[in-house]
Amino acid sequence: DELVEVCRSAGEHGALYATHMRSEGNQLGDAVAEAIEIGRRSGARVQISHHKGCGSFNWGKVARTLAMIDAAVAEGVGVWADQYPYIATSTDLGALLPDWVYDGGRDAALKRLADPAVCQRLRVGLHGSEGPARQGASFSDVMITQVKTDANRWTEGLRLSDVAEAWQMDVVDALLRLLTEERLDVAMCNFILCEEDVETVMRHPRVCIGTDATARRPDGPLGRGKPHPRSYGTFPRVLGRYVRERKVIPLEEAVRKMTSLPAAILRLSHRGLVREGYWADLVVFDPLTVLDCATFEKPHVTSVGIAHVLVNGVPVVRDGQVTGATPGRVLRLQGDCTVS
Repeated sequence: DELVEVCRSAGEHGALYATHMRSEGNQLGDAVAEAIEIGRRSGARVQISHHKGCGSFNWGKVARTLAMIDAAVAEGVGVWADQYPYIATSTDLGALLPDWVYDGGRDAALKRLADPAVCQRLRVGLHGSEGPARQGASFSDVMITQVKTDANRWTEGLRLSDVAEAWQMDVVDALLRLLTEERLDVAMCNFILCEEDVETVMRHPRVCIGTDATARRPDGPLGRGKPHPRSYGTFPRVLGRYVRERKVIPLEEAVRKMTSLPAAILRLSHRGLVREGYWADLVVFDPLTVLDCATFEKPHVTSVGIAHVLVNGVPVVRDGQVTGATPGRVLRLQGDCTVS
C-alpha cells in the first residue's frame, strides 16, 4: 500500500516506477504480479529492471512472467522491462547473506560476523535453506570481481570455491572471512542465469536493452578489479552475437530496443530517433563485424566494429578512437513522448 501511494504521486507527474523486484528467484512470478499490481492501482507506468530468472529452479519461468506483462498491457497497464545479454548477475558478495544479518546496518552486520555463534548459524543456513541451493545454484557459481585491500587482490577473477580451496577451508567460512577482512566491500558475478531465458526475454517487444552497469574505463580508479563485462560489451554483444550470429532478433528490432524504445519509455523528448530536429545521438557501426570483446576474465576490453559515436552532435569516438569530448548532459522527463 505504501508503494502504491508513492507511485500514485509519481504517476500523476508522468514518472516511471522502475523496480528491482522483490524476487528474481523462487518468488519471481509473485514479484512480477506485485509490480504489475502497483502499476494498476497507482496509475504509474512500470519498468521491470533487468528481467530474468535466477537459479536453475527458476529457469523457464520468464515465459510465464512475460505473458503476465502482456495480459496487464491488454488491461491498459503500462508495463515494460529491460535486460542485459549475459548469464551472470553482478552485485555485492554480501547479498549471499540472509537479510537478518544486516538488521541495524553495516556496522551491526560486521559485529555479527565476528560472533562465533552467528557464524555457526550461518554455516548451517547457507549450506541449507538460506543458501544458493534453495534456488538451484551453488557457491561455485560465484566469481569474486573486486575487493578493497591489496592483500586479497589475488581473489579477483576466482570462483568462491577456488578461494576456499586456497585457504583450505569450507566455502561458507571463506565467504565469511573475505567479507570480514574486506569489511563487506566485495563485488561478485553470479553465474545463475540460462541462455534460453536471455533469448526468450530479448524477443519480447516490450523489453529494451540496458547495461545495468557502472561507468568503467581500462585504467585509473575505474579500471580496478574484474567487473562484469556488460560495462563494455552489452550493446555490441546484442548486435554481434544475438543479431548476426544467433539471429534471435532482427537488426532493426535490436536498434529499436537500444534507442527509440527506452527514449519513449523514459519520455526523453527528441531522443532515440534519427529525425530532423532531434538531438544527434548517433552510432556508426559495421553490422558484419560489430562484436563485444570483454570477457569475465578480461573485462576491460573495448568492442570492435564501431567507427564513430556522436553525443548531442559532438564526436566522442572518431575512426574507432575516443576523442575525449564530454558533451553529455542530464536528461529530464518530458511529457510529449509516447510509446506503444
